[in-house]
Amino acid sequence: MLPIILPTRRIGLPPALALTMEGLEVVEVVMYDYHSYPRLFTEVWQKGTGFILVEDDVVPWPGALAELDGCDRECCGYEYPNAIIHEEPRSGWCASLGCTKFSQELTRRVPYDPEWQKRGWDSLDGAVFETLQREGVEMHVHSPPVAHAKAQKLASRAVEL
Repeated sequence: MLPIILPTRRIGLPPALALTMEGLEVVEVVMYDYHSYPRLFTEVWQKGTGFILVEDDVVPWPGALAELDGCDRECCGYEYPNAIIHEEPRSGWCASLGCTKFSQELTRRVPYDPEWQKRGWDSLDGAVFETLQREGVEMHVHSPPVAHAKAQKLASRAVEL
């Protein structure tokens, strides 16, 4: 399996625990500032070995990463809920860096873009996918979606009993 890279705010969050329980080897890397994520992404990309990226608030279901690893597409991943759902069908869902595979062939063929280094953790995805789009690479989306335990506080629908 390709290396599984998990940029994280702290070691041992649910995605790492879930993947470890599945018997997968996960490389957790603590992000200590706004630009840590782009630096890590660039470093891993430049190795040219390919990798699977799982963000620290995205929890893949058992077998999800094996499915990505076995896919013949250069870039593939899962969508996940990313915002409060609006009236439009499927609004609030995205397929971004949260749980994505970048193949060895892709990381060797497409050089890293220096623009990635100018971004922070919250805008790296746009820069990466802009680079890939220029190179004619589209992300293949697998299903079903994966879970997203978004860190920011969203409106709760919980009630007290």
